[in-house]
Amino acid sequence: MPRRRRGARRVDDRRVVSGIVHRRRSGGRWRDRPAA
Repeated sequence: MPRRRRGARRVDDRRVVSGIVHRRRSGGRWRDRPAA
C-alpha cells in the first residue's frame, strides 16, 4: 500500500522565484500583486 505524502503540494520553482522577485521589486504592496 503506497504511503500518503505529507506537507504542502509541490509548487513550480519558476513561479516561486517569480513571486519573490516581484515582491522585492514592488516593495510588497498588495495592490501591485499579480492576479492568481
